[in-house]
Amino acid sequence: MDPTSRTGEPRKSRVFLIDDHPLVREGLVNLINSQRDLAVCGEAEDSAGAMTGIAKTRPDVALVDISLKNESGLELVKNLESQFPLVALITRLARWSTRLRHEAREHKKRFGIYSPSAGGRRLYQ
Repeated sequence: MDPTSRTGEPRKSRVFLIDDHPLVREGLVNLINSQRDLAVCGEAEDSAGAMTGIAKTRPDVALVDISLKNESGLELVKNLESQFPLVALITRLARWSTRLRHEAREHKKRFGIYSPSAGGRRLYQ
């Protein structure tokens, strides 16, 4: 990855957001775009939109809410890892559930899971 753009300014890392809550996405867009070295290049509310959007935009980073409505964000992470190995994945967890706890145990060898409701501490590694 070239650290500078054609204009000689530092290249911004491109971030793709995946979250099922429009207000959360809007807040994250505002926060990320206010950083000198980051820019949101796309967003999706579900797995299908994420896979299509990431294929089109080829971001540097994808920020994934693993507690997506009606689907497994952990399964999405697994699919993103296999189909887009050059995209760095950052997971976030807005709400914890028994289903997510069970899935996290199955995937815990793959990545750490952090939760703001747990004081930001690592729940699984």
